[in-house]
Amino acid sequence: MKLVMKISKLTIIPVLLTLIIFSGCAKKEESSSSSSSSSSSSSTTTGYTRTTMPAKTSVSLPSTLTSKASSSSRTAYAAMSTSLGAGMAQSSVMMMKYMLVNVELNMIIMDAAISQSAMSIGNCYAAGAIKVNFTAEMFQGLKDVFSKVDAEMSTSELSTYSAMVGTQMGNDDFPVSYVTTTDRGFEKKLTLGTEGATCSGTAVSSIDEVMMWTDNGNKLQYTFDFGSSSEGVNFGTLAFDGVTSTGSFDMYMKNSSFDGLFSGSFTICNSGTDDCVQFRTAMGDSNFKVETRGKADDNGGYALSRLVYGGYNYWIKEHWDTTLKSSLASVSCGNYTWDNVSNCSINLDLLSSGGETSSSTGLTSYETDAGKIFSQTWKSTPGKTSAFLADSVGQKYALMTTAGSTNSYDIAGIGLKLDNSTVGFTIYFEPTSGDNLTMQDLSYSGSNTRSISSTAVDNLTLTY
Repeated sequence: MKLVMKISKLTIIPVLLTLIIFSGCAKKEESSSSSSSSSSSSSTTTGYTRTTMPAKTSVSLPSTLTSKASSSSRTAYAAMSTSLGAGMAQSSVMMMKYMLVNVELNMIIMDAAISQSAMSIGNCYAAGAIKVNFTAEMFQGLKDVFSKVDAEMSTSELSTYSAMVGTQMGNDDFPVSYVTTTDRGFEKKLTLGTEGATCSGTAVSSIDEVMMWTDNGNKLQYTFDFGSSSEGVNFGTLAFDGVTSTGSFDMYMKNSSFDGLFSGSFTICNSGTDDCVQFRTAMGDSNFKVETRGKADDNGGYALSRLVYGGYNYWIKEHWDTTLKSSLASVSCGNYTWDNVSNCSINLDLLSSGGETSSSTGLTSYETDAGKIFSQTWKSTPGKTSAFLADSVGQKYALMTTAGSTNSYDIAGIGLKLDNSTVGFTIYFEPTSGDNLTMQDLSYSGSNTRSISSTAVDNLTLTY
């Protein structure tokens, strides 16, 4: 029998982040030979469809954000790999892909256990109590996930997951709780305990992962919380909001070489264009902090980014189709915020050093409504308490719906301090004007597990 796979596999990602952002390229899944191998292994098997848990975990994404767009003959200065904004979005897609596979696998196994009556509502199951057969349909369901990010399983991934077919999977080393809930509009809550944890009534004594969803499948939040002295902190959330057609994620990681936060959200456009999304990403570690907002479809895109790096505060505006068509910057607008940056002159042509001139002709329409993603047009105003002002730029926050709580299921989003007036944030679901999300410091403890301070640093007030 095999275990339900834990998302701790994600510890391979941090070493890639700096390379991805500052080499500017979001890597493809594998080399072309690996992708060919993936394609040839496809079958006509119908993928597993969940019946008791939400069927969707993300939105479909455009090819210009999944590194699958064809390239043309423009110079290296105008290659997509030099774009900060597109690079941020593409890197977010890659990060979300790693999360999707693990989340989908666990949700498939748990859904099968519920639908086969191996689990029932209102119970906690001790380690080893749940067993389901891993089928070819489940394997195909995992492969289908990759299509959302225009990718395919690599040869090694195909080998790993195909070997599971015909085996039993379950909760060998950890308890599982399955209960009803009324928290934040959710109706079901399923928690996976840490290894060695026990059942305490209908709850587990210590939580590694928590899944919350609505019965109609329109709202899903999957939060994982891992950490060890050898692997470091690995903490984050994948969420889907069917009402606004938004998929979002965030991750906080800390190990010997990286201490940072990465988050992103993607909302389907209402323009009728295939695979069109408005997107927002934020990333910060000890060296740089960047927030990007934009819009893209299969034919091109636009991004406006704020980069805090090396003592500078840059704004960078970019347009692209299959290559970078326009890249303009300003280094003199550091005091501007997202609310008034339209008054800033962003006209330093970053392509001029390559003998080219930026032009967004035919692509300026991507700027229209680029900000209309629910976590972008909302104005976020920190209260500027003394505790917030004392925090360093780059401080990470958990945005809590219940002040003082440190529970994973009370997290509504993630925040990153960009300066004493601005917090880059990702919120999982459509807020209500006037909402106050309590900002509580997110850090790590001596045992290399995440630590959410129970003391409120500030409130993030949202208005529209």
